[in-house]
Amino acid sequence: MTHNKIFILATAAILSVASISCSKDDDDSKQEDVNTNAGKAVAIGGTVGDIVDLGLSVKWANQNLGASSEEDFGKYFVFGETEPKANYTWATYKWGQADALTKYQLSSIDSSVGNGLRTLELSDDAARVNWGGRWRTPTQNEIIELIEKTTWTWKKVNGVNGHEIVGPNGNSIFIPAAGYQNGTETYSVGTKIILLSSTLFGWTTYDDIEYVSIGSGFAPQWSLNDRQWGRTIRPVWD
Repeated sequence: MTHNKIFILATAAILSVASISCSKDDDDSKQEDVNTNAGKAVAIGGTVGDIVDLGLSVKWANQNLGASSEEDFGKYFVFGETEPKANYTWATYKWGQADALTKYQLSSIDSSVGNGLRTLELSDDAARVNWGGRWRTPTQNEIIELIEKTTWTWKKVNGVNGHEIVGPNGNSIFIPAAGYQNGTETYSVGTKIILLSSTLFGWTTYDDIEYVSIGSGFAPQWSLNDRQWGRTIRPVWD
């Protein structure tokens, strides 16, 4: 009888430990899906944004990376770099020069450079590095989805030009027309929204990395330009 009691107690203890372990794993899994950093200050500037569900394949942030509010421009970033800087030129680009890239190059001349990487690794993704959680820079397809499956309206928020974007479920975000940075100058402020994507187009010195909306009279469209320019990032959560 004593041996039976010991066996029963030991079995119960094992089941209890297993139950606690499973509960912890479940809690960790749930924790990964919670934006626990929302509102916290970020070293590069601004705060971590909130998640907005627009009814799309991924959820979008309510503000730009480096911003403190929806109308705040935030910071400007270069493809593959995780911090803003004072001068946006090839001379300051982390991954080489236009004719000698060391990573993220898909050239017809040498497709082996950079291991043929087409999408940013998370260690080079400014959104993930600075906001943590499951935030990252959107891919080209995710920005295309944002363009094609939502309604865009040009408006002002607290005196700042931009687009209000309403999803199929009725929720919305506002993206300010922050323009872009070339060298030490900022261009197209108040007239263009230019968002960085995490996806290469495939040329040597160009990336399919920007979405441009010009004023209120133009439809959203893709455009290509030099990789070394600084652009804003609107993170996504998946």
